[in-house]
Amino acid sequence: MKSLLLLIACLLLVVSASAVNAPVLFFSDLISGPASGNSDTTYSATGGVYVTLYGNFLTSPTVTLNGASCLTTVSAPATWMWYQRMIVKLGTTCTTGNFVITTSGGTSNGLAFTVRSGNVLYVKSTGNDSTGTGSFSAPWLTLLKARDTIAAGDVVYDIDVSQTADDGNGFGTCMLMGAGGHLDGTAANPKAMVAYPGASVTIGNATPSICPTGIRTRGDSTHSALYWTFAEFNLRGRDSAVDTFNEVGWRLVGNDFTCPNTDTGAQAGCLDPAGDTTGDSRAHRFFGNNIHNAATNNAPGAQTGLYHGVYVSEKQHDIDFGWNTVAFVNGGRCIQVNVNVGPGSYDLHIHDNVIHDCAEDGIVMTTTDPSKGTVEIYNNVIYTAGTTSPGAPVGGGGAWNCINVQGWSQTGVTGEAGTYQVYNNTMYACGTNPSPNSTQSSGAFAWQRGNTTTKNVNYNNNIIYQTTGPGSGFPYFLCNASPDCGDISGTKNLFFGNGTPPTQVTSSVNSDPGFVNAVGANFHLSAVGSSANGAGTTSAPIPTYDYDGLTRPSPPAIGAFEFSSGSLPPASAPAPSKVMFALRITENK
Repeated sequence: MKSLLLLIACLLLVVSASAVNAPVLFFSDLISGPASGNSDTTYSATGGVYVTLYGNFLTSPTVTLNGASCLTTVSAPATWMWYQRMIVKLGTTCTTGNFVITTSGGTSNGLAFTVRSGNVLYVKSTGNDSTGTGSFSAPWLTLLKARDTIAAGDVVYDIDVSQTADDGNGFGTCMLMGAGGHLDGTAANPKAMVAYPGASVTIGNATPSICPTGIRTRGDSTHSALYWTFAEFNLRGRDSAVDTFNEVGWRLVGNDFTCPNTDTGAQAGCLDPAGDTTGDSRAHRFFGNNIHNAATNNAPGAQTGLYHGVYVSEKQHDIDFGWNTVAFVNGGRCIQVNVNVGPGSYDLHIHDNVIHDCAEDGIVMTTTDPSKGTVEIYNNVIYTAGTTSPGAPVGGGGAWNCINVQGWSQTGVTGEAGTYQVYNNTMYACGTNPSPNSTQSSGAFAWQRGNTTTKNVNYNNNIIYQTTGPGSGFPYFLCNASPDCGDISGTKNLFFGNGTPPTQVTSSVNSDPGFVNAVGANFHLSAVGSSANGAGTTSAPIPTYDYDGLTRPSPPAIGAFEFSSGSLPPASAPAPSKVMFALRITENK
C-alpha cells in the first residue's frame, strides 16, 4: 500500500512539474540606457534607468542582466493583456548583456540590453521649466520642455503631468516633434519618454475640437525626430493618437491608444506610421500596445472605410508589429498596409497580435514587395473581423476577411515579386458581412493577384473556423478561380465550419480543432487529442514560440496555440485599463 501511495505521489509531482511553463521574455520598453545617474532614490540609493520587461509565465522571478544580480525589482509581474510585465531598475554594477528570468518552471530566453551613457530626467507637476534641471528633486513642469531639451541618449520619466492641449505650433497636435528643427536621437542613443512606474499619464486628447493628433512629426529634412521611444502612456487623438510621418527608428511600447471621435471623412489610423514619396519610414517597433475603439463614437454607417485602427501608409521597411491588441474599429480595417504612390513596402512582420471586431478586414496587406525583404503574418488570433459592425462604411466599398493579401503594384512600378508568408494564425467567424458589395469580398482569407503575375502566397499551419451565414456560409478562401487561386500554395492547414477544405492547399485537416470556448474568444486547444495538436508541417517557417510564449515543438500545432496542460491566460484579454502595477521593492542579491 505504501509503495502504491509513493508511486501516486511521484506521478502527481511529475504532472505538477510538467504543468509549470518555462518563463519567456518577449520585449522591453527600453533596449539601452545608463546604469547610473538616476537621482530618484525611491527604490534604491543608486542606479540607472527603469526597464519594463514583457513576457509570460513570470511567477516568482529571479532577474539577471549579463548574468549578474545587479537589478532592483520595482514591480512584481502583473497582467498586461494576455501576458505579463514587470519593472526593474539597473544598478551601478550592471553591464551590457541579456536580461534573463528564472522561475520554478525554468530559465527564459535572453533579451538584449546595452548599458551606455545618458541622463535620467524627470517631469512632475511640482516642477519648473525655468529653474528646474530635470533631476528628481528639481524636475521640469512639462513634457514640452523635456521634448525640446533632452539630448540623444536621455530618458525622461513622467510622474504625473499629462499633455492634453494643443502645443501651439500650428499643426493641430498636442505634441509636435521637430517643430523648431531637428530633435533626433540615434540608433545607439535614442531619446525616450516613459511613464514613471505606477503613473497614469496621457498624451493627446480624444475630444474632437482640441487635438486631431496626439503626437505627430513633421518628418521633413529640417524638422526630423529620429529614434524616439514612447512607452506606457495613454495616447489619445481625434484622427491619430500617433502619426510618425516619414520618420526612422520609433519604438512605441506598452501604450494604450484610442481615437473614438475621429472625423468621419478621415483617411488615417489611430496609429498612423506614415512615409511619403520622397523616402520611406523604417526601423519601427510597435510592441505591446492596446489599440482600441477607433471611430466607435460615430454613428453607424457614417465613417469612411479609409479610416483604420493601424494604417501603415506609404513606403515602409523594417517594421515589426507584435504582441498588440487591435480591436473595435469602425469604418475600415483593423490593420492596413498600403502604398498610394511609388514602390511597395517590404521587410514587414505582423505577429502575435489579437485582432477582433473590425468593420472590414482584420489585416489587409497590399502594394508590398516581398522580394526585397520578408513579408509575413504569423501567430495572430483574429476573430469577428469583416462584420460591418457597427455599420457599413461610407462609400460601400471594401472587403471583409480575417486576412486579405493583395499583389498589386502601384502604377508605373515594375519588378516587384516574391512570396508572402502566412502561417500559424488562428481565425474564427470572419467575413460575416451579410450584404457584401460583391461575391468575392467576404470570407476568411482573401488573395488577389492585382496587376502583377510575380507574387504569390505560401499558406501553412493556419486554422480557419467559419461560422455559417447566408446560403452555403462564408468561404474559407476568396480568390478568382483563374488565375489568382493558382498563386496560393501550402499544406497542413485546418478548416472547419463550412464544408470541405479549399483545393489550393494540400494535406488539410477538416475537423473541429477543439477550442476551449470559441464563443468566449478562448482559442486554446482544449485537449492533447485536438486535431490541430502536433499536426503542422515542418517544411514551412515555424515560430520559435506560440502566441502565449510556449516553445514550438517539431512538428508544431496548427494555429496560434500549442497545447499545454499548464495554467494559461485567456486567449483574448479584455482591453486593459491604463493602471500599471502595485509597487514592490525587492533587492536582488
